[in-house]
Amino acid sequence: MIISPKTIADHKRRVDRGGIYYGYFQMIATTTILVKIFNINQWWVYLLGALFVIILRYLAGYWDEKKKVLANEQQGYNDENPTIQKILNDLDFIKNKLI
Repeated sequence: MIISPKTIADHKRRVDRGGIYYGYFQMIATTTILVKIFNINQWWVYLLGALFVIILRYLAGYWDEKKKVLANEQQGYNDENPTIQKILNDLDFIKNKLI
């Protein structure tokens, strides 16, 4: 039985989305381990650590938004997709007919 590309894409998207939540879990687990290793008991250390991680994630998202790394990756997929190329050519044809 052959699995369709759409089914594979759906499963990949689910794995990618799950990876986001796994990243949150990993961040909390790593923080917990580091706190145990260094015997940190002060509440403010947790707060500063969480704030630091949130700021790092925000900066990474900001950088990605400005440099368009993921958008460029998606554009590469679109450039190789013959269906998308046909749709874009059809849209250009329609636009040229209207103008």
